Amino acid sequence: MISTYRIKNTNQKKFLARLKKVSVHELGHNLGLKHCKSDKCLMRDAEETIKTVDYVDLILCDKCKQRIK
Repeated sequence: MISTYRIKNTNQKKFLARLKKVSVHELGHNLGLKHCKSDKCLMRDAEETIKTVDYVDLILCDKCKQRIK
């Protein structure tokens, strides 16, 4: 289950981008991935700020990709 409370935005495009990132991030946890220290990795810990969600890419870093293979 994913809450949209913290990712709300009046801009529909930005809201959907955030929702995709948070959804895939949580799916990564379901696949056994932990938070990543790589700067732009989708599995980076948001550290209680939505800015991190906006900043990361919608892809995993190479290390995280290897961990789920």
